[in-house]
Amino acid sequence: MEIIFDSKRHEELFHKLIKKCKRVRADTISVMYLLALACYNEVQASQMFNFESNCICPENFNQPWQTSGSVRAIRLAFVLWNGYPTEEHQEKNNVYNIFGYSEWDKFFLQAIKLRFQI
Repeated sequence: MEIIFDSKRHEELFHKLIKKCKRVRADTISVMYLLALACYNEVQASQMFNFESNCICPENFNQPWQTSGSVRAIRLAFVLWNGYPTEEHQEKNNVYNIFGYSEWDKFFLQAIKLRFQI
């Protein structure tokens, strides 16, 4: 499958993040794709995903660097990682609050395709 990227920075960061992962599965690929879209660098991505323990970090969700677009991308990443939103973010992690407001919607769909290997 050919993967579409928002920019060269998105593509390069995606490949860096994938290399940091202990295991690479469809869920990992989709999360790294969205983190590379939402985060400007590896430091920000590491705030959202613990590469050592291979888990998302919902406790770090409200980082000051986040934009409305990055918030939606990270919400989707978390849902694609574990299949459900964290309880405190549940009402915001629905299709209406993630899609429809962003020029990134096509990248959100790409992440879903990566996760479910469509």
